[in-house]
Amino acid sequence: MRGESRLPPHDGIESIASHAAVHSSAAAARQLSTASTADSRAFVPAVVAERPAGPAFSAPRQAAASKAQRLVVPLAIAGDLMAALGGLLLIAPLRYGWSDLAHGAATPAGIGVVLLGTMLWAGVMSGFAAYRPNVLVSSSEQMTRVIPGALAAWFGVQFTTFWLNLQVPFESRLVMGLALPVTLVLVTMLRMGVVRPVARRAFAQICEGPVMFVGDGEELPRLISEFETTNLGERLAGVRALAGYSPDDVARAVEEHGCGEVVVEADGECLAHAFDTAFACLDGGSQVTVAFPCESGFKCELPASFRHVHHLRLRPVRSRVEAFFKRATDIAGSLAGLTVLLPLLVAIGILVKLSSPGPALFAQQRLGRRGRPFKMYKFRTMREGSDSHAYRAYINGFIREGRHAETTPNGCKIYKPLNDPRVTPVGAWLRKLSLDELPQLWNVLRGEMSLVGPRPCLPWEWELYEPWQRRRLDVLPGCTGLWQVRARSRVPFQEMVLLDLQYGHHATLWTDLGLILQTFPVMVLGRGAC
Repeated sequence: MRGESRLPPHDGIESIASHAAVHSSAAAARQLSTASTADSRAFVPAVVAERPAGPAFSAPRQAAASKAQRLVVPLAIAGDLMAALGGLLLIAPLRYGWSDLAHGAATPAGIGVVLLGTMLWAGVMSGFAAYRPNVLVSSSEQMTRVIPGALAAWFGVQFTTFWLNLQVPFESRLVMGLALPVTLVLVTMLRMGVVRPVARRAFAQICEGPVMFVGDGEELPRLISEFETTNLGERLAGVRALAGYSPDDVARAVEEHGCGEVVVEADGECLAHAFDTAFACLDGGSQVTVAFPCESGFKCELPASFRHVHHLRLRPVRSRVEAFFKRATDIAGSLAGLTVLLPLLVAIGILVKLSSPGPALFAQQRLGRRGRPFKMYKFRTMREGSDSHAYRAYINGFIREGRHAETTPNGCKIYKPLNDPRVTPVGAWLRKLSLDELPQLWNVLRGEMSLVGPRPCLPWEWELYEPWQRRRLDVLPGCTGLWQVRARSRVPFQEMVLLDLQYGHHATLWTDLGLILQTFPVMVLGRGAC
């Protein structure tokens, strides 16, 4: 039975089983908030005192977990590949002899299928985020991501064998028809029976560590009660006030008590403080959710456990596997784009050169991932020697003061200067269709940018950012992205940052490909341009 009790006056954490009274009345909710602020540094209560002295996850245990974490993803990849190969080898002898299979694998086509199939399988599964810690430790996440990923990878391998004309054993409908379900069963068994138990031990802090709720607003009791509804076990939950404590104070408490999850309530008045606290906890190794009230203008995905708020889930940006395949996609995409678009690039360069004095290309220093400077290339869209003081004043107001939107002649509200006198007629046309950005494919090939990501910023813009806003560039900047596709100058700066954070912490290879496809109609229709 889940008893009904209240938090002790000086305790900031207690068993989730004692939180049944939290949502029973508004008075109980207010008492929870009051109790949590009485002595927020006293985080561990009597209920935890039976544990060994010291943090819930000691330094030696955390060091051992860190070593184990580096092995989990290779183990998951090896298990997936073994399942794919095992499903084929268990069924293929029904139709072919072992000598036929060995001969087929030794041919150039067979070697190509093995190499490309291995890369394809790992890449597709990575695209479904199947190697992220929160997926590896969860049975439900495994099923919703691994099974669709395995299906997509399987059909990708079939296409590869058709392309390379490898007949044995892929020409047999019997073998292919039976090997697919066997592979899915093997993938499930290896994931559930081997990978998940190892991952739960390696990422024990995420699975077993206390959950800390941080905030002072009216939504906090509701968040706690809804967490309790969906977490019926004896996982610990703690409460800490947001006001009066620095992000380092909260992060220190999270680290001391091995919190695996932190939920930070954010509202408009303390958004910067909430995000600074959230990122401090994230850097300390916790999973973090920033929750917004329902009336917040920002909308993103809703988790099952917080149905009455909008939220932004923060997590380590990308694993090495995901980063590898994203970089491979960037190289392939930029090479293909530069090759196919070469005639168009030459034509635009000539048009820019003839339209006004000055070079066709414009090189400008920008800041990329984590504030690293690089030289970004664009087609020149402005007159030579233009004064930028008015533009800098506008951007300063846009970032720091929340400048109101401008209204175009057709009634559309946008957050960019209208009728900029510095822009040439050809430049305005290039900007509307985003054709001036095409030379950035060279930056992508050089590794300074990605095909998809937040836009890079100017050095003086970086100085205007608050610390949490700079975290939008925790990933490589891109030629297109979530903001460019969904908003493109139609939202204020703060919401642009939130969209960039949503992309950076949730993007996969497949969402990147989807955003690239969505970019083309945005370019053709000039959505969000003047």
